[in-house]
Amino acid sequence: MARTKFSMIGPVQGAAQNGLVGITDLAVVNGAGGPMLVSVTRGGGQLVRYQINAATGNLTYFDHLEIGEDWLQLERTDLVLRSGEAGEGLLLIGLNSPSLQSLSKDSLQFHAGTVAGVDAFNLMEMAIFEGGFSNVAIGALRTGELVQLSFDAQGALSATSLTTSEHLRQDRVSDLLSLRVGVSDYAIASWFVEEAIAVFRKNPDGSLSQVSLVTADTELFAATTLEAIADVQVAGHSYIIAAASGSGSLTVFRMMIDGQLHAVDHILDNQDTRFANAKFIEVVQINGQNFVLAAGNDNGLSLLTVLPDGRLHYLESFAVTAEVPLRGITNIEMIAHNGGLSIWVSTESVPYLSAFEVELSVVQAVQLASSGSTLLQGGAGDDILSGLDGDERIEGHAGDDIIIDGGGADTLIGGAGTDDFIFIADNEIDRVDDFDHAQDRLDFTGLGVHWSFVALVKLQRDWGVELRYGDERFEIRGAGGNILSTSDLMRVNFISTDRASGVILNPQSQLTSATGTDRNERINGADTDDLLSGLAGKDSLYGGAGLDTLQGGTGNDRLYGESGDDSLVGGDGHDWMKGYGVQYAPSEDDGADTLSGGEGRDTLYGGNGDDSLDGGADGDRIFGHTGADTLTGGEGKDRLYGGNDGDSLVGGGGHDWIKGYGLRYVSSVNDGNDTLSGGEGRDTLYGGTGNDSLDGGVDNDRLYGQAGNDNLNGGDGNDWLSGGDDNDTVLGGDGNDTLYGSSGDDSVIGGVGNDSLSGWSGNDTITGNAGADRVKGWAGNDLIYGGDGADNINGGADNDTIEGGDGNDTISGSTGDDSVSGGDGNDSLSGWSGNDLVTGEAGDDIMRGWSGNDRLEGGEGHDSMNGGSGNDTLLGGIGNDTISGSTGDDTVLGGDGNDSLSGWSGDDSVSGGDGADSLRGWSGNDTLEGGDGDDWLHGGSNSDTLSGGEGNDTMFGSSGHDSVDGGAGDDSLSGWTGNDALTGGTGNDKLMGWDGDDQLDGGADNDSLHGGAGNDTLTGGVGDDTLTGSFGSDTFVFADNHGNDVVTFFSTRSSEKIDFSSLSTLNDFEAVINASSQEGDDTFIQTGDGNSITLMNRDLTALDGTDFIF
Repeated sequence: MARTKFSMIGPVQGAAQNGLVGITDLAVVNGAGGPMLVSVTRGGGQLVRYQINAATGNLTYFDHLEIGEDWLQLERTDLVLRSGEAGEGLLLIGLNSPSLQSLSKDSLQFHAGTVAGVDAFNLMEMAIFEGGFSNVAIGALRTGELVQLSFDAQGALSATSLTTSEHLRQDRVSDLLSLRVGVSDYAIASWFVEEAIAVFRKNPDGSLSQVSLVTADTELFAATTLEAIADVQVAGHSYIIAAASGSGSLTVFRMMIDGQLHAVDHILDNQDTRFANAKFIEVVQINGQNFVLAAGNDNGLSLLTVLPDGRLHYLESFAVTAEVPLRGITNIEMIAHNGGLSIWVSTESVPYLSAFEVELSVVQAVQLASSGSTLLQGGAGDDILSGLDGDERIEGHAGDDIIIDGGGADTLIGGAGTDDFIFIADNEIDRVDDFDHAQDRLDFTGLGVHWSFVALVKLQRDWGVELRYGDERFEIRGAGGNILSTSDLMRVNFISTDRASGVILNPQSQLTSATGTDRNERINGADTDDLLSGLAGKDSLYGGAGLDTLQGGTGNDRLYGESGDDSLVGGDGHDWMKGYGVQYAPSEDDGADTLSGGEGRDTLYGGNGDDSLDGGADGDRIFGHTGADTLTGGEGKDRLYGGNDGDSLVGGGGHDWIKGYGLRYVSSVNDGNDTLSGGEGRDTLYGGTGNDSLDGGVDNDRLYGQAGNDNLNGGDGNDWLSGGDDNDTVLGGDGNDTLYGSSGDDSVIGGVGNDSLSGWSGNDTITGNAGADRVKGWAGNDLIYGGDGADNINGGADNDTIEGGDGNDTISGSTGDDSVSGGDGNDSLSGWSGNDLVTGEAGDDIMRGWSGNDRLEGGEGHDSMNGGSGNDTLLGGIGNDTISGSTGDDTVLGGDGNDSLSGWSGDDSVSGGDGADSLRGWSGNDTLEGGDGDDWLHGGSNSDTLSGGEGNDTMFGSSGHDSVDGGAGDDSLSGWTGNDALTGGTGNDKLMGWDGDDQLDGGADNDSLHGGAGNDTLTGGVGDDTLTGSFGSDTFVFADNHGNDVVTFFSTRSSEKIDFSSLSTLNDFEAVINASSQEGDDTFIQTGDGNSITLMNRDLTALDGTDFIF
């Protein structure tokens, strides 16, 4: 209805920045100077008051109160209005304070009070009943519990726990409210995740008792993530409106005088409305008409009204623009003001409140047609007029009217103004006599099916346009005698609210009641809503058409609900119940039936609707058939068959056998997404096709997911689970479980206990968790986590990633290029075939690369590593590691610690790193680097390169032509066989050439060089060196500043030479003789200032020019 005028009247500023950012709640209180708007932020912000102008509705900043940062809370701060003998006051809920904070409406000063029985910090929500200060409230805790709160005469609170279902206590309450229906006071709570609304009645003694509960499986029409609830009064009836963010929906419930809730409407956000992810609702009543403001996260506001039957009727939306800051709404508040509506909105996008107004014409009271009346007339204002079942004439007259069709052939006349005409399905021809296509609208969303403009048939007639929608026909005639054409009726003339099908909008109920005796009887219901009671005996009850209730009583009874939404209660005895009739096929009954077996071995058949079947005590047989059924076995050894569609199956106590599909299962038929729960006992669950959820519950269960993306949870006990085809999640829970992902990309999770986990085919994710688990990935690129405990893991085929976690694990990557990580503990790790990455991490690990070009990283601890075949890279890390490269050209790095490193076959590179390391090249042309510390290096066969690095190293070239460099420190170098090159570097080194024509260079400091067999070249370098040629024709090389060196066993007969080619002081033999002297048995040669050579046991006269090289 386009009669509203939605406009923004400007921003509201004046408070400090931290009072306008992060607003979590808004409330209007009646102050001494008139109404005031109060806003509150999280801790670290402010509570701010604004005066509301009585004439314009504009806000003026009044004052504020700081909220200390030490009161910063986890969720939000809520304002709760409390009325009493001293007037209105405010409570602040959700602050991080052990005391309840309150303040009066006219004095911004906190008053702290204790709450006996509960920490005030845990209070998240509160709803207060009408009454004085000694009133009663209901509160929600952070833990998900509900408590009853009682005020004493001083306003102090005491709390006692309320009894709710276990699954509700594990969720968090989203909203609370209180209201009076008839002479009873009620509190209502909604939950986020469980999608539930519970009603509590205030008893005469002040206590609260739960009287009803609705969920998404019953009356909530699949509403998900409930955020807010509100109550309205329309035409003498009470209704509850629930906003759900997950489904982006608004659901309306009729609240009965006994506290029962029955859904009457459910609408979804669409492109015309603005309550996607609906989180906020506000309700204001003007002269009996209710206006509902809704908002979510799509940056706008939607305004609706509530019709006499509880349906919501869409009026208008207001969306974000550059001038209208409605992005990221955090709260809304609405009041009636001067015949219209004043609205305030807080957002994340601007640091101020945004104010809006809605101008309304004169709002008239809601009028309902009287029984037997043929004429209903409105007044000069904005009317809501609703017909009944007769052939009526409804006239709105002047004003912007909403006219609702009744059950007969009705004539609707809007009169002057912008009018909305609403129709229901009645198989009658209804007409509008004065439709103004420039401003009036038609609403066909109540016809019992999803409204679609494209399904509307428009036929041109001489008098105007005939509309057909399904079996319904409407005559639309123009205002003022104008003849409408089909082109005049555009999409804009039709309200396109997305309303859930299946909501009974205007039920006309009749009831037939029949009660049997204690004998064996047959009771037949009528085609109305029947109540049939069998009492004792073997009774047969037939409901017929209508909404029937059948009660078998004691005895072995047979109950047939037949067509309609029926309720069947078997009672005591072995009962046999069908939601459909004895002559019916299950597909002929579309009713949503409720069957309860009670005690005895019962057999229940659900039919073709969304049925609820409860076997009760003893061993029952329950068949859901088609429809989204709920099957509950109860106590005893039950057998449950879900049938087609998405079913929920709960075994209860006893050793149950549960299938998501029917007794005669054909895989191509059942594609429902089922929910199966085993409960207590050793249960067997089969999911069938579809995306199923299976929960074994307590005891040792067997779960088969079969086809579809299934979710399996074994629960407590030693369970056996198989995901079956497609991508499954398999959770073992507590106990020693056996888990199979089977085909598809599965997630397999072990839980507590020593589990056996297998991924099978597909790219699986497998988690062992606590316990000594056995895990195998099999085929596919798997991701495996061992978790706590000593696990045994095998990756299987393809390229796997494996993490052992805590404990002493045994892990094999198997075939493929795998990544294996041991985690904490002393692990045994193997890459096997493929180019693998093996990481030991903490602990003393044993690691083997086996075949392929592998990379092994030891991490912390004293590790043992073997690369196996292939060109491997091995890193010891921290600790005293033992590493072997094995076959192939390997790279071995010891890292920190005293490591033992071996290259083995192939041309290896071996580095010791820090610590006193032992390095062996073995066969191949190896490169060995000792690094820091006193290292031991052995080149092995072939021609090796050895570098000692810092520290006092011991180095052996062994066989082959080796290069040995001692580096820093007092090193011991041996060439062994082959023509070796030895370099001492810094420090007092010992060099031994042994066999072969070796090159020995002492380097700096005082070195000892021994050539050994072969024609060796000895260079002492800087420092006082001792050079021994030994066997062979050796050459002793000296350069400037070589120090005071000693040559032993210099032989003139073996063609040994003294090389002075790099010595600048002695250029010929004459210069040598002039610089030489005989010192006992030795020849002393002065080679420069402070430099000399002593030839041990050699006469000067025995020397000639052929002994020297110049």
